[in-house]
Amino acid sequence: MNSYRQPPRYRALALALVAALSGGASLAASDTGGQSSGDAAVTNTPGDGETDATLPSPEEGAVLAEFGRGVLAHVDAAASNLADEDNAQALLELASARKLLAEIQSNSRRDMVPVFARIGLTREYTLGEETERKLRDVADLALQGDHEQVVALLESTGAPMGYIHVSMPLENTVAQVDSAIQALNEDRPGDAQSAMDRIIDNLQTSTVTVGEDDAAETG
Repeated sequence: MNSYRQPPRYRALALALVAALSGGASLAASDTGGQSSGDAAVTNTPGDGETDATLPSPEEGAVLAEFGRGVLAHVDAAASNLADEDNAQALLELASARKLLAEIQSNSRRDMVPVFARIGLTREYTLGEETERKLRDVADLALQGDHEQVVALLESTGAPMGYIHVSMPLENTVAQVDSAIQALNEDRPGDAQSAMDRIIDNLQTSTVTVGEDDAAETG
């Protein structure tokens, strides 16, 4: 029987990250991450075998984010199973996470995998048609992680906007999942939980708010 029981902290991750945009203020956000699809496939990245430092295309960013969120969902489920002292089910969830990570590794040389991006108003504000058009352009760039262009477009609206982008370091996540699997196989649930915690701790988060000093009520 496990001696290590700790409530998992993964399901609150997205809400906590969004709240971080404005010190806890609610964000009327537009999720640019898309919806889950079992038919999605990671797109091969051209190159000479080295890690590609260029930004992903909108299509590749969306697919990578879907896989990245899938990994975190399995880690979340494994943490819940571990808290319920169900090591066997936790191992199955971690194996599913590892399978998704292997799929990413086989088809993309990017080390930073986008997880999700959100843009939205940080307070009540009436948007004009031109501003709404610009925000549609921002949505196309957000998941790619093109922070400079996203911030420039948000600033150009004059509206009180927030932007958050979360990415997952691929090789580090693989190492932590492998460590958690090994720990559970050796009946060390505390070490397995610590490895899963490090996956969340190592997520890279960029948050920006713009336009908070603008006194106008429309954009």
